[in-house]
Amino acid sequence: GGGKKMVNAPMALPGMKIDGLTSDWPGRPGEHLSAGNLVLGADAGTLEGDFKLCWDKDNLYLFVQVADTTPMRNPFTGDRIWEGDGIELFIGPANIDAGGELAFTDRQILLSGSKQTGAVQYFIGGKPTSAKITMEVVKNVAGDGYALEAAIPWSALNMQPAEGKELLFDIGIDDNTGSGRARQLMWNGISRNSGDRSKWG
Repeated sequence: GGGKKMVNAPMALPGMKIDGLTSDWPGRPGEHLSAGNLVLGADAGTLEGDFKLCWDKDNLYLFVQVADTTPMRNPFTGDRIWEGDGIELFIGPANIDAGGELAFTDRQILLSGSKQTGAVQYFIGGKPTSAKITMEVVKNVAGDGYALEAAIPWSALNMQPAEGKELLFDIGIDDNTGSGRARQLMWNGISRNSGDRSKWG
């Protein structure tokens, strides 16, 4: 919740596939989240993550690699996805210098880090939308984490992309160790990101 970090999203390479692999991603290092990003919970434990972004005219793409000794625990759906393993995105395309309560155009997107329900699960908070997110979640071979990849249509974010455009952004990693969310890492903001955009990056 300090100063505003910045992350750059390059153009996607042609032929992006949502398969939980980074072989078709631009060759840039990811942004790292670790114990210093803890905003909820007594400690971070072994929870860490790295994320990447890229885009094209149709989608904002996200790839997150999560280190988690109890991976892919999330039986929750809809607006309760945040209670289990997963990713929270916060995106504000307008009035990026304004803080306070979320704006009408802001979006909170919940991406489940599990397929416990039999399929990938996501939830788009804010103005109702019929946009469909394409995503994949894959457990690490060693069983010590998971990869999540998603293609989020610009229509879900109520905006059109443009080279050089700036927008408010933040990303959190939720961790469920058994009965519910035990901890949360946040790239730039705070545990109250869902109601206050002041600390988004």
